[in-house]
Amino acid sequence: MFRTYIGTYAEEGEESIFLAHLNPASGEMKKVKGFRGGKKPSYMSIDLSSLLLFAVNEQEDFEGIAQGAVSSFRIHPADGILERISHIPSHGKLPVFCLFLSDERILFIANYTTGNIVSFFVDEKSNLGAPLDVVQHQGSGPDPERQASAHTHQLVLSPDRRFLFVVDLGLDEIRRYSLSDGRIIKNSDPVAFPTRPGWGPRHFVFHPFLQRAYLVHEIEPMVSVLSYDPASGKFEELDSLPTIPEGFSKDNKCGAILLSPEGEHLYVSNRGHDSIAVFSVNQKNGKLNLIRNQSSKGSWPRDFALDPNGTTLVVANQRSNEVVVFSRDVKTGRIHPASFSLDIDQPVFVKII
Repeated sequence: MFRTYIGTYAEEGEESIFLAHLNPASGEMKKVKGFRGGKKPSYMSIDLSSLLLFAVNEQEDFEGIAQGAVSSFRIHPADGILERISHIPSHGKLPVFCLFLSDERILFIANYTTGNIVSFFVDEKSNLGAPLDVVQHQGSGPDPERQASAHTHQLVLSPDRRFLFVVDLGLDEIRRYSLSDGRIIKNSDPVAFPTRPGWGPRHFVFHPFLQRAYLVHEIEPMVSVLSYDPASGKFEELDSLPTIPEGFSKDNKCGAILLSPEGEHLYVSNRGHDSIAVFSVNQKNGKLNLIRNQSSKGSWPRDFALDPNGTTLVVANQRSNEVVVFSRDVKTGRIHPASFSLDIDQPVFVKII
């Protein structure tokens, strides 16, 4: 049995984080308990070694000030119940991503609207303290509606832990920073990868074995294959493929991106086409081949997650208010509906542990 935490777009005072149990053998998922996790806990970072869960509260007003919030929770080991420890300002508007470094006890936050990243120290009682570093991005992109200013969207640690990468949708860039004892060090040449203008990069993942990374774009429904140089911390584009079928003309915004544990298959969610794009990964050059677009069995699949075995995939369909379970064939990478789902209002994040 796997524990699954689900974040939602619920309002303040409502149950906004849910704990469910997933049976990987049958695919059955059962809701266990809901928690008041603050307004719109849309992304979480979970550290099992310290039994801590962190969630960003995706809002633009907190305590009467134009900012979002971030919360820390203690996970009770016996049953997975959450106990909120702290709830503080994110020092920026609309936080959408968080990353916890357990060794340094540092939590990094990406505030989308204000285009900055903030780091916080987590004390021995799991309280979030005052900001350690605040790094502000400046600039804009060619899309006047989506890229009028910087919009930090994701934080990724390099495999060797030398660099902190920041995906900025507004600037069409992946930026890199060095880390020293958890502190953010600015580089004279911060741009690790400039994307094609107007594509609006959202999230990326490293391949577990190859010097490759995969970057999904939100504005343009494309996924890019990048080569990675660990010495310089820079990327180069090798290929880019569409995530939706040719001829689909309705609005589509890509959401989550995920590599299978063995690195042989890549998955991308399409919000609008309402599908999960399934790609095979060439294990020699890292390039992608589209296998199929599998219906998400709902509307607006914002996030999804694989169980630790890689045999079950769970999709959060935000607009149809349901979390849908799929079985996964490890050899082919294909996913199939498993006849189990949960009714949850506006689910936007899934994590299986």
